[in-house]
Amino acid sequence: MNPGDKREKKRTLPNGCEVGQLGKRDTMWPAFQTMVEKGEAAVPTLMEGLQDVDEQVRGVAAVALGEIGSAAREAVPQLIALLYEENRETRMAAALALMKIGPDAVEALQTCLQSDNRQARFWAAWALTMNDPSQTEAVNVLREAWADDRNDKYVHLAAAEAIFKAMRYQSSKR
Repeated sequence: MNPGDKREKKRTLPNGCEVGQLGKRDTMWPAFQTMVEKGEAAVPTLMEGLQDVDEQVRGVAAVALGEIGSAAREAVPQLIALLYEENRETRMAAALALMKIGPDAVEALQTCLQSDNRQARFWAAWALTMNDPSQTEAVNVLREAWADDRNDKYVHLAAAEAIFKAMRYQSSKR
């Protein structure tokens, strides 16, 4: 076994819940619920899930970390890395988790706005705006994504959602 490869040895919680269970239909939701209930104690196991070869495990682990919220702050760098993945669902799950982690993710998300990767930049902007609609730099990225015909319907929908949230925020300040 290669000691640097976390995927070869699965971390297990004291109740026997293992990160690989997040990728199986019959065990996904009980494992998810258990890990979210364990909260901060499950964060290392879920961070292992972010590195799993199965994209479903990565996505569900990201969502679970988001449900844990700010106690999952140590996962922010790995979640940011998932914004660069090819898999759309994984990117969306990572953005949702970063949004729910909240202020502890803001600095990393702001840095991601400078990325050359348009998908990573978009999902970082979405997470920032949904968390704090006063983020004007993020709103500009969202507007670009809205106007870009290369984006799929999910990006256009998410862009609209975040832009409208920012518009409501701006009109409430008047």
